[in-house]
Amino acid sequence: MLLITSYKEYYEKFKLEMQEYERNASRDFFESLVRADFDLEEIYRRADRLNLDIVAEAYNILIFTPDASDSSYNSSEGYSDWEAEVHKKIENYFLSHPVAMLFRHQVFSYAILVKGQRDTIKKNTCECVEAIQKIMEETRANVDWFVAVGEEADRLSRIKQSYHTAARTYAFRYLYDGHILYYNMLEQVKENSADTSKTEAVQLKNVNINALNPEILQKFLSSGLEDEVDSFVHDYFHAIGREPMESLVFRNYVVLNVRFSVLSFLKKIGYDDTELSREETDDVVKKTSQSTEASVAYAEEVLKRAIAIRDENAGSQNRSVLKQAIDFIDGHYMDEEISLNRVAHVANVSANHFSALFSQNMGQTFIEYLTSLRMDKAKELLRCTSKRSSEIAGEVGYKDAHYFSYLFKKTQGMTPSEYRKTRGEV
Repeated sequence: MLLITSYKEYYEKFKLEMQEYERNASRDFFESLVRADFDLEEIYRRADRLNLDIVAEAYNILIFTPDASDSSYNSSEGYSDWEAEVHKKIENYFLSHPVAMLFRHQVFSYAILVKGQRDTIKKNTCECVEAIQKIMEETRANVDWFVAVGEEADRLSRIKQSYHTAARTYAFRYLYDGHILYYNMLEQVKENSADTSKTEAVQLKNVNINALNPEILQKFLSSGLEDEVDSFVHDYFHAIGREPMESLVFRNYVVLNVRFSVLSFLKKIGYDDTELSREETDDVVKKTSQSTEASVAYAEEVLKRAIAIRDENAGSQNRSVLKQAIDFIDGHYMDEEISLNRVAHVANVSANHFSALFSQNMGQTFIEYLTSLRMDKAKELLRCTSKRSSEIAGEVGYKDAHYFSYLFKKTQGMTPSEYRKTRGEV
């Protein structure tokens, strides 16, 4: 009975690994689908080659981060068992989902393509959101997770617009006090956050004090992206309120709050001596006092400069982490138990950070790199030895020879025996 149970468990793992490989291989397809304009026939051809069923009457895009406060500049963040559990649960839930497909979005986030009929797309979308909420609340209720829900698309060619609305909603996460935000709620949330009286003179009581919380700026500087700056600044000033910003004194206060938040952040990451820090406060006030537009332009400028410094600082740390991780992978690729979580643990960074860091710098996912490394070694053994395919499978990290043959044919376009014959082997 124990043997049967073990076999069943191994078979389930085998199925999940095959599905995971297929999902990673389709990552570029999804990114192309939501970020660029492609001929519909080509989209369907590419989907067919990847065995992806994207045919539906309606679609929607969700963008999800397990921890909106995750810091992209701090690569020394330790390995997290909690984080590994969350990602495993999320990925397993969507791996075989009938109407939703998961793919990596940006540094610390996922995107989910939901499909359905016109009368079921709303229900399918809500079910995906509720599933994420359940996983997060069961795992660790106090984490600052966030789901942005885009606007539904009534045909495949409009998925790009759905993604744009989801991304716009996702950029508002720094100013929204909640975990789930739908695009159709966004304007109402923004109006509520800037509820000022039009009949009274501009006074402090008309200001949305919550929007001036320095933690909002610190949070954005920690994990925001440069291409999110313009949207963030627009929403930040909108949340403060239009009428208060008409006051010169108050406008100067807001600008200096942005400036000092940036300087504080840079000091925290060890960059307190910069061109920005040497700029005279009086010069800043003079430059931004002319109008709200000038204040907005200054805020966009300094935030982008700070993020560029942050990313440059993180780059040197990341290169060290990557070298340590790649050295470990290259030395242990033949171990069947090697995994992203294990390598992240060895490198002493979180699994989420490592996954995004690896993909961005290597141009491929961890599993793609590992598979390629194993296939190269397998080809060498097929060319230079007379070992059987099952023996070679074991030497490159696959206990199951059938799975090895499946991956070999999938990645090399032929079976191991066919490859050996083309090299003149018996």
